Amino acid sequence: MAWTRHGHQIPGTNLDPAQPRVARCGGPSLCKECWADVQAWGVFNPKDKESEEKSPSFEEELRALINKHSLENMSGTPDFILAGFLQNVLTDWNHATRARDRWKGN
Repeated sequence: MAWTRHGHQIPGTNLDPAQPRVARCGGPSLCKECWADVQAWGVFNPKDKESEEKSPSFEEELRALINKHSLENMSGTPDFILAGFLQNVLTDWNHATRARDRWKGN
């Protein structure tokens, strides 16, 4: 079993019951030192971390949520069109409230 200097298991190594004390650093996905330890073991390719860090955009998550609940069926409009529309509504709302605040002198 291999551990990072903060006590996190290095993925791809065997489990060992003698785990050291674990720091609350977030582990290899959040801590640069732990990630460097994982890379030193050669378990992951640095490109793997880049792909892990890429999270879906708000619009992609909204599309998935619309699809999950079949909300596109009510209008017969594809989920990606509804998600784009709702994203635009939120953007326009933010522009409108900022314009109102400027008008009020805030």
